Amino acid sequence: MNLNRFYKVGQKVTVKPTHVADLQGDPAHGIVIEVLPTSKVRIAWCDGQVFAVEPSAPYMWRFDVR
Repeated sequence: MNLNRFYKVGQKVTVKPTHVADLQGDPAHGIVIEVLPTSKVRIAWCDGQVFAVEPSAPYMWRFDVR
């Protein structure tokens, strides 16, 4: 299933309250800046990092996208 069709530029990515302790230094929020045709989304994180991630990746399970 291609989850990137549910993502839109400008959506906020925030850590779920139940996963705050899991961050271990990772950023707690960001914003979707691009939806790529490769099924990935590019996110600008609050710590200045920008990277593309697969929405179904285990890393993203910790976050809500709104």
